Amino acid sequence: MSKWKNLSVESKIVEILKSVPYDNGHHFGRRFLTSYQIAIQFSKKFPTESKIIGPSIGGRVRGPEDSVAKYLAKQLSTRIKKGKLKSHIEGRFLDGQNLQPIKFNGGKSTVEATTEDRYSMFRLVVD
Repeated sequence: MSKWKNLSVESKIVEILKSVPYDNGHHFGRRFLTSYQIAIQFSKKFPTESKIIGPSIGGRVRGPEDSVAKYLAKQLSTRIKKGKLKSHIEGRFLDGQNLQPIKFNGGKSTVEATTEDRYSMFRLVVD
């Protein structure tokens, strides 16, 4: 069985995305979280599962294949494209043009996003 199914990753991501407020005062609705923000929350709420997915949250520590952020972004993107998610999660990406590498507060340490041409972002569209 895959890590995705064995660790119930989708339901855990939905829990994280549900915690992002829906802004009734703005026509854009719920805000997006980058894969790094999701990975940080995932590692805080589900530390055992996070360590199984990868030894680092993201950034330059171990390489893109080993990071939780890269795993989550790749899995979400692939499953959205193939229509294999049970939940309605929307994906987009932020263009990296004219951006410096983004730093995220990972709790005990700062996680610096790898320099890419875009940053994956996701949000829950329907609760």
